Amino acid sequence: MGYLFLKCLPFTQLHLEILKGIHEGLFFFNLLPIYPLDGGRLFLLLLESCFSFYRSFKVIFAWTFICILCFLLLFMKTFNYSFFFIFLLLLITFFKERRRFPYYYEKFLLERYLNKYQYKKGKVVSSIRQFQRNRHHLVYQGGKYYDEREILQKKFLKSG
Repeated sequence: MGYLFLKCLPFTQLHLEILKGIHEGLFFFNLLPIYPLDGGRLFLLLLESCFSFYRSFKVIFAWTFICILCFLLLFMKTFNYSFFFIFLLLLITFFKERRRFPYYYEKFLLERYLNKYQYKKGKVVSSIRQFQRNRHHLVYQGGKYYDEREILQKKFLKSG
């Protein structure tokens, strides 16, 4: 429907260049490594390949906060209202996502508990906060080794 509407409008080459510029700007803005933009989600995936799920989110939240502060400084320097609205939108979204993190973390753990994934790599950890994606974990607590399923079963059966 939108295509038919746009097809009826008398576009010149200048209009098409302006639309192309707007789309390219949105594309590159969305690739900024700020969570929850797409670039931030890609950066989070990169972090999760190196760090635990829990630590990856802590790092991405700190990084995002620093980037948002840079937007604030840019606004204060230029007094551009576009930067102000971008800053405001990013700040609101950042705090919403930060508030949702405990749910994301519980979802991550519950998914590991409910699904019997077979991972090729393993790791010995001391707590569930050190769990990584795509790895099987042995948890060393009190001088004993426990399989991650045992630890997760204790966690979810105790809280249920």
